[in-house]
Amino acid sequence: MSDSTTPVILSAVRTPIGRYLGGLSGFSAPQLGAMVIREAVARSGVDAGVIEKRRYSERPPRDAYHLTQAGRDLAPVLAALTQWSRQHLPTDERRPNVPHHDHEIDPVVEVRCRTCGERVA
Repeated sequence: MSDSTTPVILSAVRTPIGRYLGGLSGFSAPQLGAMVIREAVARSGVDAGVIEKRRYSERPPRDAYHLTQAGRDLAPVLAALTQWSRQHLPTDERRPNVPHHDHEIDPVVEVRCRTCGERVA
């Protein structure tokens, strides 16, 4: 789906809807949530260089997804996209919502020259 030069933004997939007569009614909320996460990761095309799956329980088998260092290094890019959306999208458009302590994050991204420290943009 994507290659190493294609940016991918992993968002979410719909909660699974059961078939007629409640085909998913026997699953708990955490099990349904796990299904959604697995499907979102599978659909994203994100390779293991950005996220990794770690098993945290054998019985029952449960996995968690974590950002690798490469994934954490994307934080400034995502902050810049958030800042851009707040400046350029209409207020009624859906915007990124990133929780931070007791409020949403409102990032400020500055580009500076690594050599002299002068602000570039």
